[in-house]
Amino acid sequence: MFVSLSLAEGTVATQAGVLAIVEVEALADGKVEISLEKDVLNLLAADGKNFAIKL
Repeated sequence: MFVSLSLAEGTVATQAGVLAIVEVEALADGKVEISLEKDVLNLLAADGKNFAIKL
């Protein structure tokens, strides 16, 4: 899955807070499980530089 996020015009970025809310809808009943692999998760700042997050 590829996701691109950007701030609304005139919004100032901060170092803390919610970056995104991801809502997933199931197609069938079953165990709920979602994970983010920090080894393959790639985040880029607006200037194109990588940055790390804590999971």
